[in-house]
Amino acid sequence: MYNKPSGKQFVESVLELKEALESIYDINKEQDYVKNSGGLCDEKELRPPPQQHSLLEKIETGLLSENIFETVSLSSDSLFQRAVSVLHTSYLDSASEHGFQYTQVTFVKNDIFLNEYKTVYQQKQANNYTQEELQETYGFLLLETENQAKLICQRGLCVGSSAITTLGDPAKGVYISKYSDYLHPRPWYHGKSGYIVICNLIKGKVKFVSENYTTNYTRPSSGYDCHVAADANKVSHKTSHFRAFELTQYYLYELSDNTVIKRPRQICPYVIVAFQYREPKKMAAPTHGSILELSKNVLFSPWKGKLTVQGCVLCDITLWSTYGTVVPAQLPQDLDFKYVMKVSSLKERLPGAAFRKQNYLKQKVCCQDLCFDLYEVELSNKQGKNIDKLTEYIKNKQLAIIKCLEDRGVFHFTYIISLNTRT
Repeated sequence: MYNKPSGKQFVESVLELKEALESIYDINKEQDYVKNSGGLCDEKELRPPPQQHSLLEKIETGLLSENIFETVSLSSDSLFQRAVSVLHTSYLDSASEHGFQYTQVTFVKNDIFLNEYKTVYQQKQANNYTQEELQETYGFLLLETENQAKLICQRGLCVGSSAITTLGDPAKGVYISKYSDYLHPRPWYHGKSGYIVICNLIKGKVKFVSENYTTNYTRPSSGYDCHVAADANKVSHKTSHFRAFELTQYYLYELSDNTVIKRPRQICPYVIVAFQYREPKKMAAPTHGSILELSKNVLFSPWKGKLTVQGCVLCDITLWSTYGTVVPAQLPQDLDFKYVMKVSSLKERLPGAAFRKQNYLKQKVCCQDLCFDLYEVELSNKQGKNIDKLTEYIKNKQLAIIKCLEDRGVFHFTYIISLNTRT
C-alpha cells in the first residue's frame, strides 16, 4: 500500500525482525518531511536592481494595502466567468471541470507590479525577443488561506519560496504551475478547499532541461529566462498526479549582471479564486476476499522491479492494480526497504478507509489530506530463502516494511490479511 504523508512519519523499531532475518537490514527512525513553504519571500540576502528599491521599501513598510483587491460578486457574470474561464481552459484533465467549484473571485491591481511587468516586456522586445517568446501566458499557485494568497499579490513571488528543486535552484528562481488542476504533488480529495492565484507571466527564452534529483541544483542558464522539463510534452491526464505536477512546472528567474533578482518581474499576480473540490459520488463496490477476485479481467501491472532489503536483492517484484496502469509515485527500479512498523500502529495513525480493500476496486482512497493506492504484489525469481522468511515473518507478526520515496510518499509492504473486508 502506498500513501503520501503530511508531517512526520512515525516508524517503530522491531528488534525481533532484525534477529529473525539475521541482520539482513537495519531498522531505523525515519526523518521528518519538509512541507512546501507556500510561496512567500524569504530572508535571503539577494541584491535587487536599483529600480526595485522603492517597491521593496513599500512592501517592507506595509504600504501596499487592501486597495489593490476588488472582490467580484457572483452576480457579476462577465467578470466572474472571465476569471473562471482562465482556469477551465488551463486544465490538463478535462474531467477536472466536474470537480472544482469556484466560489469567489478577487481581481488584483498592483500598479507597481504591473508597471514593472510592462517594463520587462519592453526590455525584452528591445532585445529582439520573438513574438512567441514575448507571448503572455498564465501560471497558477495554490495557497491554503486568503491571507496567504493576498500576501503573494502584495509581496510578489520571490526566490526561496519552493520545495521543488528538479528544474533549478529554488534559491535563485521561482516555480509556478502550468496547469490549473495540477497545483500540488498530492491528488485532490473530496472537500479540499483553498485559493488559487492566477498570474500573468512572460516565459521569455525557454531552455528544456533534464530533471535533477541531486543536491547540486541546476543553476539559472545565462541567456534564458525559464527552465521547462525536457519530458513536459509527454505529460497527459493519465500521468500520475505527482509526476504531472512535477513535470509541468515553470522555473522562472531574472538575472542582472549575473546577480539573482529576488522577485522576477516577468510574473504579475492577476486574480485570486476561492475553490472547493467535490469528487463525484460513486456506488460502493462489492466486498470480496482478494483484489484478484474483485476484477480478474481488468488487472493491470503499472510497475515491475526488484525488491531489496538493505542492498541485498531478494527477488523480482510486480505490482498489480484493478484501476489503472499508472503508479502515483516515482518508484526506483530497486525497492530497497529499510524500515519496519507494526500494522496495528499504522492503523492507529492512518484513516480507517485506507484499510478496506473494497474501497480500492476502481479508485484510490483519499481522506484527511492523504491519498492511498493498493496493489497486489507478485514475487518471482527468488534469490535464496530470505524472501520466504520475510513474508512469513511479517504475516505472523502483522508487520509492514516501509520504503520512503523521493516525493515524500511512503510505500508499505504488508500481508493482505491485515486489510479489512468489512465496510
